[in-house]
Amino acid sequence: MSLRIGFVGAGQMSQQHAKRLAKIPHTEVVAVCHPRPANARKFVEAQPGEVTVFTEAETMFQEAALDALYVCVPPFAQDDTVEKAVDQGLHVFLEKPIALEVPLARRMVEAAEANQVVTQVGFQFRFREGVRRLKAAMNQGETGQPTLFSGRYWTHMDGNPWWRDRTKSGGQVVEQLIHIYDLAAHFMGPADLEKTTGYLANLCHGNRPDYTIEDTSVGVHRMQAGGVSVITGSNNALPMHFIGDFRVVCENGMLDYHSSGQSWVNPDRSTLYLNGEKAGDWDETGDVTLALNEDFIKSIQAGHPAEIPIRDGLRALEWVQAVVDAS
Repeated sequence: MSLRIGFVGAGQMSQQHAKRLAKIPHTEVVAVCHPRPANARKFVEAQPGEVTVFTEAETMFQEAALDALYVCVPPFAQDDTVEKAVDQGLHVFLEKPIALEVPLARRMVEAAEANQVVTQVGFQFRFREGVRRLKAAMNQGETGQPTLFSGRYWTHMDGNPWWRDRTKSGGQVVEQLIHIYDLAAHFMGPADLEKTTGYLANLCHGNRPDYTIEDTSVGVHRMQAGGVSVITGSNNALPMHFIGDFRVVCENGMLDYHSSGQSWVNPDRSTLYLNGEKAGDWDETGDVTLALNEDFIKSIQAGHPAEIPIRDGLRALEWVQAVVDAS
């Protein structure tokens, strides 16, 4: 029997996830919610089966007989939809960031955990082979203490009008760099943060009244256990290349992840070292978005937590908010 899936939001990310779901057995996209039905046309036309368009999420919950819900909306558009969905027993996939503000994210987490549904957050970097191999080695005690995470997310894009508006996106750190901050928290946690230092600046877009977010950032987190995370961001780098490099140094191990930034020159690669010796070298050009969706669906079917539960989405939001507050 197929899982009946609905979407809130019909934009690019909804289309990307629905495209992957079409490749996963026993799934069926049956409904989409958008306040302007005409904007859902492209989403509907791309689906292999019949999709009903709704303008209100609660009506969709009542009429579409869903098993799971994908929420793929801009940060400012997050409201109590997730809370209402989990109260209906729906399993929920959320795009990042899970909310614009931490208090809303906390309410979402509490509701999801109280209803014991499966949740997944769209941090697809977690499904990189090097990331999975290093985390497994850490869990098995092979790497010793994590000491340093160094990461960056550099690009140069205009984005949608809402993306350039701090009141709607939260800024590049909140909406985009959160991918890298999630990885830092994944490797350096679960130790509590001891201190955060942040620097945000709009250095090259100050002449544009429609651009109120930062285009340059640095965030530094220090763990209570002593490890340090340093992440830099830029929206002044290579146009429409999305460079997301990171390195993790542990007492007895190290991961070096190289991102080509969607370049046609060098593929994404990662190299893992354990006890001073190379433990693996991987091509990282696989479809991690497909892997992310497969994990969510298999977790629902098996009745166990997904790889990236909603609480991890809250943790990443708390990390980026700490940088914003410290800047």
